[in-house]
Amino acid sequence: MKHKAEYLAAGGVFCPFCKAPDIEGGPVEVNAGRTTQEMSCQKCSACWEDQYTLTNTVAVEPPEPT
Repeated sequence: MKHKAEYLAAGGVFCPFCKAPDIEGGPVEVNAGRTTQEMSCQKCSACWEDQYTLTNTVAVEPPEPT
């Protein structure tokens, strides 16, 4: 992956092999604290896997009183 550092810094918006913006993501697989997604480039046909980790959590509804 020639452009891996740039890909990560940009938030994964282009192919890390050829820098084309024509990328597609497959299904997201969620496991405890880690998520993966298969990705592909429509221009150069490269395939890779994006890996995500849990970095934070925020409440979206107040908890029920006990």
